[in-house]
Amino acid sequence: KLQFLYLIGSVDVGGETLMVNGAFVGVPTATTTAEEEVVECVQRVYEENKHRAAAVRVGYNKHIEYSARCLRQIPRHVSYLDASRTWLSYWMLNSLDILGVPIGDRAKQPAAKHVDVAAAAPVMGPSIPPASQLVAFIRSCFVSISPTSGGFGGGPGQVPHLAPTYSATLSLLIIGTPEAYDVLKERKALLREWFLTLKNEDGSCVMHHGGEVDVRACYCMMLVAVTIGIDDDEVRRGIAEFVGRCQTYEGGFSCQPYDEAHGGFTFCSSACLTLMRRFDVVDVPRLRRWLAMRQAEGDGGFNGRTNKLIDACYSFWVGSSHSIVKAQATQQAGVKTIEDVLALDTVAYVDIDTYDVSRLETCKAGAQQPAPARPAVEEIDSVGNANTPSDDWVDVEGEGMLDFDQNQLQKFLLFCCQGPSGGLRDKPSVSPDYYHTCYALAGLAISQNTAKVHHVARHGGTSIYSNTTPERPSGRIPGVAVEYEKSPLLPHLLQADGQCEPVVIGAVPEQSLVHHINPVYNLRRERVANALKYFRGRGVIPFPLR
Repeated sequence: KLQFLYLIGSVDVGGETLMVNGAFVGVPTATTTAEEEVVECVQRVYEENKHRAAAVRVGYNKHIEYSARCLRQIPRHVSYLDASRTWLSYWMLNSLDILGVPIGDRAKQPAAKHVDVAAAAPVMGPSIPPASQLVAFIRSCFVSISPTSGGFGGGPGQVPHLAPTYSATLSLLIIGTPEAYDVLKERKALLREWFLTLKNEDGSCVMHHGGEVDVRACYCMMLVAVTIGIDDDEVRRGIAEFVGRCQTYEGGFSCQPYDEAHGGFTFCSSACLTLMRRFDVVDVPRLRRWLAMRQAEGDGGFNGRTNKLIDACYSFWVGSSHSIVKAQATQQAGVKTIEDVLALDTVAYVDIDTYDVSRLETCKAGAQQPAPARPAVEEIDSVGNANTPSDDWVDVEGEGMLDFDQNQLQKFLLFCCQGPSGGLRDKPSVSPDYYHTCYALAGLAISQNTAKVHHVARHGGTSIYSNTTPERPSGRIPGVAVEYEKSPLLPHLLQADGQCEPVVIGAVPEQSLVHHINPVYNLRRERVANALKYFRGRGVIPFPLR
């Protein structure tokens, strides 16, 4: 009965509305009371900041120092995360990478300078441990449980577990040095044998020996396997079918069949099936509907389950799922435009640098293309600038390509979730932490739709974002070399319009821009491409091994 009521969306009895959009009304619970408090808190923050809306910006310096400090030495107050030290490494490294801080061999380059506008003083890039030290720590977390198998634990000498194996792998991909890659290369056979011991007959996987069955295990296993090239038929067998059975009547995915749909499990399932190129097991229309209903009206943030509170981390878990679904829809419809290539490059289904754009309908010789319809710098500046109060929220550029209000999500993240001393938080009423810093920044990257900006910068082009200032990593992006000054791809990238345009709020979008990420990996696009080239020979997710 409840499933039926949810699916029809609303119920009226005797003129009184009992349900709207799948939620009962007029029945207070602890959750609805908490939700009302969160809504009130968020709206109060918006009202207090309304007159400086145009000045919205990312607090680069504070967030960088917040993350770098933990990378140098784990604070005492997070000692309870001793079994998650590889996770801490990943959260901090990825936060710094999204913000444009050089890591690994890239750290030998001059550090990008960021300007703290509030303090009116330039601050140099942070001091972080050298790549060799970071790699040595992650290597020390690998445990052989037999002469032929092993995995990474959360810290040195701890039990091998798929979650820290995943976070250790991502940390090594961010560092991106030959030494970092070799940690995985030298352990490919051990990891494969260990993976096989975690598989069940029905295609499900456990997180560790004696652990829980969970779609997280499927995702973590497949990401590592696909990346380093051990995803043979024996490793893949049954996983896609098991994950498909975890899609619920609501449309999202649960941790195992017949459980509740959840934003985190939906991401793990969508990403796992993308890695396997097996989205054929998904009811996509139902998934899109469920994802679209996760954004709170008025607040802009996402919740992870029906009738639950918004949380900044779901800006990634749900936002990236939207991005994955967009790419899958593009793949199914066929690649026709440069916009389609950008969408598929985002999930590493194609490599835009090697894609033959002459095959595209809009890129054939003599094809007519409209000129870019984005506002000029003067038009943007006339709206307001960082020092000019405004009574209006300023949305700059682009309508967005995803099935949610990308401007509203950025508004929530930048005004409600940035801690005054650095780091990002769940919601305004709580303190920042390292987990939410990583996933809120990743959600911000997803919502900004900056694939075009990223590629234009790499190919030597200019846009309003390449009028570089010291305070943000855009334009000719720090740490991203310009590889093709005269690339034939550049004219088509510059002409790509509409949904390809970035979506960045504020009168000075350069002050809020962060790096483009791959939503399947939650890593910068080039980290994924470089790893796939190293281990698989091409910078794309391969088709299944046979």
